[in-house]
Amino acid sequence: MLYESSSQILKNNLISYLKISRMSQNFFANKINVDNSTISRWLKGERQFPLKILDIVSSATGIPSYDWINPQLKFESEIRGKISPDE
Repeated sequence: MLYESSSQILKNNLISYLKISRMSQNFFANKINVDNSTISRWLKGERQFPLKILDIVSSATGIPSYDWINPQLKFESEIRGKISPDE
């Protein structure tokens, strides 16, 4: 497949976000008010992300919805800035 699906892109970006921010799946699940097993299923590709989750994730992280489905997303410095503005 030449292009990744939006769901695959969101999955990859969320995995990167969790690693870079050093946030556990459980903490993130609580932050967006979903069950930890739901996050796990999304990240394993067992379930598709519902479209409405983009706004919830965006609100919880401060990263715009359209960026979450951008395959070119490079948000490492943006995340680090939100976690520790002194870095």
